[in-house]
Amino acid sequence: MNPQSVDTIPWHCPQDSGQNTALQSNTGWTPTRIDQRSGTDNWWKHPLNRPPAIAVVIPAHNEEDQIVDTIRSIQTQSLKPITILVVADNCTDNTIPLAASTGVYVGITHNNNAKKAGALNQGLGCLELDRYDAIATVDADTVAHPEFLANAWKVMKTDPLMGGVSAVFRPKPKIKGRGLMGAWLVTCQTMEFARSASLRGTSEIHTMSGTGSVYRTFAVQEIIEQRGYLFAERPSNLVEDYETTLALKASGWRVTANRGVITFTDVMLTLPELWAQRIRWQRGTIDEWRRQGWRPWTRKSISLSIATMTVQVVSWLLVAAAILTVARHGGLPNKAYWIPLVATSMLTPVFNAWHSREAGVKASIMSLLAIPDLVYNMLRTCWTWAALALSLFTPTPTKW
Repeated sequence: MNPQSVDTIPWHCPQDSGQNTALQSNTGWTPTRIDQRSGTDNWWKHPLNRPPAIAVVIPAHNEEDQIVDTIRSIQTQSLKPITILVVADNCTDNTIPLAASTGVYVGITHNNNAKKAGALNQGLGCLELDRYDAIATVDADTVAHPEFLANAWKVMKTDPLMGGVSAVFRPKPKIKGRGLMGAWLVTCQTMEFARSASLRGTSEIHTMSGTGSVYRTFAVQEIIEQRGYLFAERPSNLVEDYETTLALKASGWRVTANRGVITFTDVMLTLPELWAQRIRWQRGTIDEWRRQGWRPWTRKSISLSIATMTVQVVSWLLVAAAILTVARHGGLPNKAYWIPLVATSMLTPVFNAWHSREAGVKASIMSLLAIPDLVYNMLRTCWTWAALALSLFTPTPTKW
């Protein structure tokens, strides 16, 4: 296939004609439980005489300011994808002509009311999935590191049951906040992303990243065979990437992240924007736990979340007790039970600074100062508990 103009892509024809080959597996294997597949079947082995065939799908809604940079970052990958498809969803700006000018495929969604999830599904529906070894999704406001695809494939080809490799994301270079508050928010998010990347390593992860992820095509086809789509389009699904991650885990696929698989994305520049983003992430996650329940593929994340929230409560109770004690007695009594609190307060900034080192000197210094980091962690505690309350006591919003 050669890049086509926007006007000539029959975007909704495959679905309307019933001939959508993307939903039909012609690979010669029947989807079964993965734990019943034998490693001797060689069903997963990639031919060594050719590079992997990868398609990249980029959903976009009014991204005229950034879409070209995103596309260029994919076109200049060290491991070249054979197809780049921009899925323009209800765009009212110049996203479509700008994307088309780069020579990639551009399609326009048809009757899509499911935002990003619907755009991704329609994009996948117009690909002949059997032609590809892997499918990557990249947000339209994201810039991929030149080794994004190559490093993701290196991880994927070492494990036959690796269904997806997620990027670790970092703020785009030269992003600056507005004023002192904005600069603090940008630095705190930079530290947060760096710590997440440092602690993620290559172990099993909570969720695939929406900024950039690479999926094994066999895994994509299996999920589509099971339920007819990859990304859930229900209005209550606030975190389509996490829901898809759970679907992969439920089917026996493994997902991971790798520090060499990097994307650069925007950060929130104001407190209301940051609050709204994190409430959506946290609430969407909790809603999904409540919908799916205590399952093998959810219990680890639920357990870690309960432990984290318990530590938050205990920590703030200890801090409150210490403040009250100092106010009443002019200092802390010489009791052994204060030693853990003092030791933790001294070691935590060092731990945080070490895991923030990739974010730069400014982030490490702020971690060591402790107070700015402490305030940001208070915010994180607040939106976690607020998201829990909203999930339990309010209906799920369909618009954000």
